Amino acid sequence: MDDPLPPPSFQPAPVKIIHNLETLRVLSDPLRMRILSLLDDRPRTVKEIAKILNLPATRLYYHFNLLEKHDLIRVVRTRVVSGIIEKHYQVTAREFNVDRRLLSPGADTSAEGWRLVLEQTVAALQQDLTALAANGTLQSFIAAQDQDGEPAVPLRLSRALARFTPGQARAFLQRLVNLLRDFENQPHDDEAEAQAYTLVVAFYPTPHSDETPPEDPPIPEE
Repeated sequence: MDDPLPPPSFQPAPVKIIHNLETLRVLSDPLRMRILSLLDDRPRTVKEIAKILNLPATRLYYHFNLLEKHDLIRVVRTRVVSGIIEKHYQVTAREFNVDRRLLSPGADTSAEGWRLVLEQTVAALQQDLTALAANGTLQSFIAAQDQDGEPAVPLRLSRALARFTPGQARAFLQRLVNLLRDFENQPHDDEAEAQAYTLVVAFYPTPHSDETPPEDPPIPEE
């Protein structure tokens, strides 16, 4: 008879700081990023993740071992199934942030650190939007807007260019930071209807600002 599944006693930390490039390299791999996202809500086995990703479990063991080695995931419970120990993994933190010293000007790690952070951000965005296109969410949103109805899913993609004085830029950025804090701490009354949303923001001095900015992606506003 298989052992019953014990409840997990481990709770992920709110934030974990990445202090070295080796761990940042492990974290930045697109497949490992997807594994981490799937282990965020509840513990899962390698076989469960393999089934979700439609990949052979043998392809994932290497990635799980790396993530565990760098304390990005850990085994939170085990049980015996048909004489084999079944391991359930979960993330060690809900959010992973990078130590600013890795990205500081003049640091030996700065150039590669910034490259890894940017690649990670772009890869995560591409994965999410590709998944939304595959399941029809983006198409449904556009169709709803074409009919002048309410969108099935609130969604916005755009790129804008504006001119600020240094003082205006600092003031706008502070407003944006306050909005991000509201987003991260947004309460919801009905847990059953709550849907996770992702907000990606970049605010930076535009290189070659005299050039004509590119048009927004062909996704209509809400």
